[in-house]
Amino acid sequence: MNDFLQDAVNGPAGNSAWLDNTMRICATDLVFFVMPLLLALWFWPVSVRERSLNQRIVVCSCLAIFAALAMGAIIKQFYYEPRPFLSDPSTRLVMSHVPDNGFPSDHGLVSFAVGGAVIWWRRTIGLLALVAALLIGFARVYVGVHWPSDIAGAAVLGLAAGSVMCWAMPALSRIQRAIGPYLSPHLLAAPPE
Repeated sequence: MNDFLQDAVNGPAGNSAWLDNTMRICATDLVFFVMPLLLALWFWPVSVRERSLNQRIVVCSCLAIFAALAMGAIIKQFYYEPRPFLSDPSTRLVMSHVPDNGFPSDHGLVSFAVGGAVIWWRRTIGLLALVAALLIGFARVYVGVHWPSDIAGAAVLGLAAGSVMCWAMPALSRIQRAIGPYLSPHLLAAPPE
């Protein structure tokens, strides 16, 4: 199944320069929009109550990224999955990549962790983040640097990390209440209400 899906997604690679370039950008650069998204969420001009919640969501997202990447690093120590361009001669590699362990995808871990954390509190932004995560995963299979299972594993770990970190919201409220008075203006750390 993994090989079948890889062939279906990666098969069109190399036939359209425009599509190849678009997928290359999605595979490499789209993940870097996580930071502007989180910064925008942190500083979005809304009521103090909403801003304080947004700031806790950003902290949960950052914790989820860290947890997902840590779990991914542990898994990579015990399980090795060669990238498709190493183990499948029919793979069409559209970009250069280091021939290292591909499971799970780090890009997938980051993007799904953010989507998994944000969607619990901000549905629209969370859905957009998850759509971006799916696009990143699809693009990384398209360009030939990941198997579909690498993306699926990253999705499971990232979504789990995002969901689990949302349980930290009450603790984050207490921390935010404690440090809020010392950080002015309230854009830096809005006091929870």
